[in-house]
Amino acid sequence: MSNETNDRTCIVKCPHCEKSVRVPEKFGTNVQCPFCKKDIVVPDEPDPNWRVDSFCSICGGTNRTPVNRGNIKITCNHCGGQYIYDSGTWWPQKKATTPSQTPAETQKTYIITCQGCGQKLRVNHSFALGSEVMCNECKTVFRTPYQPDPHLRVETFCPHCNGINRTPANQGTLKIRCSHCSGVYQYDSGIWPGQSNAAQPRPKSAPQPKPAPQPKPAPQPQRVQGPACRTITLMRETHAYKEWDAHGILNKLKDVKNVHIYLDGEDQGLLTTDQNMILHVDSGEHHISLMPRGGARIPDGIGDYVVSYFNGGFSIGPDDDPFRDGLTQFILTMFRGQGIRDRIRDHNNRHHNIKLDISSSGIRLSWALEKTKGLKQWATGEAEEKISYAQIGLTPPPEERQPDGYWSFVQRFVEGAILQDGKADMDWYMGGFTFRTKHNLF
Repeated sequence: MSNETNDRTCIVKCPHCEKSVRVPEKFGTNVQCPFCKKDIVVPDEPDPNWRVDSFCSICGGTNRTPVNRGNIKITCNHCGGQYIYDSGTWWPQKKATTPSQTPAETQKTYIITCQGCGQKLRVNHSFALGSEVMCNECKTVFRTPYQPDPHLRVETFCPHCNGINRTPANQGTLKIRCSHCSGVYQYDSGIWPGQSNAAQPRPKSAPQPKPAPQPKPAPQPQRVQGPACRTITLMRETHAYKEWDAHGILNKLKDVKNVHIYLDGEDQGLLTTDQNMILHVDSGEHHISLMPRGGARIPDGIGDYVVSYFNGGFSIGPDDDPFRDGLTQFILTMFRGQGIRDRIRDHNNRHHNIKLDISSSGIRLSWALEKTKGLKQWATGEAEEKISYAQIGLTPPPEERQPDGYWSFVQRFVEGAILQDGKADMDWYMGGFTFRTKHNLF
């Protein structure tokens, strides 16, 4: 990401015909406009207000796009899909050194995790926190986080025996003792922007009087296996059914029932409603279960996970999931639109609601009918519409990396987002979504 390239281009506006021209990175030189054939002097500074037309790779729609910001991810204004556009990169050959960015500081790096493939990336301090970067492996474009991950570990190689050691990241220059040959070597683990080198020795302070002994706190329901490198957050939410029918009462009784959590067969304590339980585990595969019936598999790796107990169901999903977040945004936009409202108001919609089902095959919308047409509607009594993930430019995580109950977790996450969204203004009724009604019962 920080390597120099010889084929970088930037986008400038021709002062004669006012068209967008992609030119090589040669500041202060003359290039010929391919449209009006007149010379253009490449300026030293970019125009921050210049926009160009980019074309959606899904529907072919035109979108106004900023220029000279590298490879950026564009959300189409027509179909809602996402695509990557090379807007050019403005890299001046010479730049005056300012007090806020000295030459020594531009050589510093920090380490982050790619949101697409999970690879560790070393980023130069010239990339400010929150700026867009592209992974060299999977070409995913994402923004750098504003806070470092305290549990981030990288693999370093011992120069004496070539053994692999797990080393904390963004701690400055560290002395590592190899776990295989006991040799000592130095490793630049990066340093987070705005922080001092963590490896520098602290000045010794005057001896302080020993504090009075304090009573030991009660043990927390927590189990650590090896070096704690990721967290598992368990949540228990209240039931979603407001109707006073058999289904709603059954789920209300499930809320009252005590639920004990087991991690790899060991009791971690009682899971309380609306109070999260946080467990620390290593990078291996683990198993979480309740009481101890039913359970979920936590895949190996370094990602953090969220486990939810909801209406008697047990589901698990990654804490940071770009696919889930992109799918949620697409469905929220759809439920805010007029198309969903027309289907709910349709006189042939028996319950005046819409059911939403999310699975590995795509999105399915369905509603019960008063009058059916055709053999399929007569057999099922409902109409349906299906949307594949390829149509909206999303790719689910590989099946082998999906934890148990992943799709039920995504379904619950999206349903909660719809019910909490004020612009959608939806409520739950007869197993689907309908317009929110104002009453004092709940």
